[in-house]
Amino acid sequence: MADLKLRIGPTGTDNNISAANKPAEPQLPSIKVNLKARRTLNGDIIVFDHKDIDFVISPSKMKIMIFVKNGDFSDHVYSTQNRAFEFFTNKGIIDPSTIRGSNVYRRV
Repeated sequence: MADLKLRIGPTGTDNNISAANKPAEPQLPSIKVNLKARRTLNGDIIVFDHKDIDFVISPSKMKIMIFVKNGDFSDHVYSTQNRAFEFFTNKGIIDPSTIRGSNVYRRV
């Protein structure tokens, strides 16, 4: 039986791309942001920059949690939490089906 070589693509092009001929990946712009944040003993990052809420980013559990500062459970703080999670959802940071509320009234 004869060997059969099949090449799919435009005529006259070589589809074997070596590492030297590999197209360069586009460079993303580097952005530097200063945050008031601390790393906890278990590796979570707590961001304290917002005046009403604190963000807890847990890379090991792949979670973002938002806690209210000073026990202020008003509608203003609830809408702030809601806007934050809507922003994360719109940017593709979190899956909207994974957002859960808590046992505290008006808290996300």
